[in-house]
Amino acid sequence: CVVFDKYHKLLSKSPIGGTPCLIPEANIAISHLPPPQSHKNVVDLGSGQGSFSDKLKNMGYNVTSLDLDPSQYGATIKAEMHEFPLPDNSQSIVFCSGTFEHSYAPFIVLHEMRRVLVDGGVIAITLPTADNVKMLEDEAHMSIFSKLQMEYMFFKKLDMEIIHYEIGEWDNVVGVHQIFIIRVHKDKPNKYDLP
Repeated sequence: CVVFDKYHKLLSKSPIGGTPCLIPEANIAISHLPPPQSHKNVVDLGSGQGSFSDKLKNMGYNVTSLDLDPSQYGATIKAEMHEFPLPDNSQSIVFCSGTFEHSYAPFIVLHEMRRVLVDGGVIAITLPTADNVKMLEDEAHMSIFSKLQMEYMFFKKLDMEIIHYEIGEWDNVVGVHQIFIIRVHKDKPNKYDLP
């Protein structure tokens, strides 16, 4: 598909992509995850070189690592973030740091997260702020939104609620970022779910 090819070429041009790091906002997001005793299965979406996957495994979670380039980390499944190769209701947490801003269809990505999560499942997203000019100038960044936009354009429509939100500049390399910890409600049908 031409769109996918163009999208993947843009991703490869990201000046920050491919850098091995444990950025502070990701560590803060991890600190707000529910414990593995209640939420065992975690998807590390955009796992890159596996730093977060390893950290989550060491904390006691069962981790499924997904990335466009599985060669970076041995246990990774090749996957496109707009279509997870995972069954419905099979995961407890989706961890997504440094990835969501690369989505060309963010509603679809969030819908996929919802699909694979159980009722009460949790999503952790780190995302540049809407006024982070450095991140906006990266041509591979197509989905950077404010908290208000995320909540009303996406979360409310998909029966998701923000249970923790934080904003700060923890790293002068990537600038001001947001942390979203979101709970997914699946106790009733959602109008966007496919039959």
